[in-house]
Amino acid sequence: MAVEAPAAPSTTPKAISVPRAYVQLFITILIWGGYFVVAKKAVGEASPLALSAARYLLGGALLGALAASRGNWPRPSRRELLLLLAMGLTSVFGFNVLSFVGFNYAPASDGSLIMPTMPTLFVLPLAGVLFGERLGRWQAIGLGLLVGGELLVFREALFASDISGERLAGIGIFFVAAFLWALYTLSARMLGTRISPVHATFYSVAIGVAALAPFSAKPLWGTLSGGPSVGLWLGILYLGALQTVVGLVWWFEGVQAIGAGRAAVINTLVPVVALVLAAMFLDEVPSFERVAGAALVVGGVTVAVSKPVSRVVSRD
Repeated sequence: MAVEAPAAPSTTPKAISVPRAYVQLFITILIWGGYFVVAKKAVGEASPLALSAARYLLGGALLGALAASRGNWPRPSRRELLLLLAMGLTSVFGFNVLSFVGFNYAPASDGSLIMPTMPTLFVLPLAGVLFGERLGRWQAIGLGLLVGGELLVFREALFASDISGERLAGIGIFFVAAFLWALYTLSARMLGTRISPVHATFYSVAIGVAALAPFSAKPLWGTLSGGPSVGLWLGILYLGALQTVVGLVWWFEGVQAIGAGRAAVINTLVPVVALVLAAMFLDEVPSFERVAGAALVVGGVTVAVSKPVSRVVSRD
């Protein structure tokens, strides 16, 4: 029997419309595509723990102000608190730190081809089990194109004859980070809509910052006392305000409106944006093979979201 999120009471904030959800998700993709360039440059000046703490201290403060302006702070139930805990530990703590660590060892283009695409392979089957989101023919065709594109881009990244041990380690770290992001996406979907996206994101960020604090206090102080450059400050502002506040809140709203499966598929557009920006600002020019793979990914996404995901009808 398919497991559905519990029905929300009548006072629950309504989810955003499906067209608006797609607009917000695609703007979020543009923001997240720029993350790989900004993060790659930032790890050259600060440690992953310092960057993680600075990003979410700023983002958490902005989210707190936004949540306070909307009033009506919801008190999470025990189940909701466990899901918020999962969101904070998988995204704010795990994914965030591991992605910065990975950039110390591998190019930004490797991270952009792994972290946004691999969660789809975890989310889609799990979403079917948890929410009854059954993929139809068009979704299967789209995912087939998507997997074909991934094979092209991963073949070059993983099996290059001159690949170094450090780059392999970075790629492995990116894969683990992608799995954690899939868990975050599913946790957000399971949370339901009783707690608004802004409040839910703030709660998860607060939990993640609390988990980060014992490990990041000293590195963060060292970075701040050393006099960060203007570029690093701008990078922290981008990561804390745009990616954390705008990105996470809009992603959460999109997941609630269109489902975890389709949101995860749309997320695969991130590498296309990231590859273009990495070529422009990091001189990481993609090969023809990677460009062809990215084109297949775009085609797969277009086909997969062209038809609605059907739902499994459960019978007691």
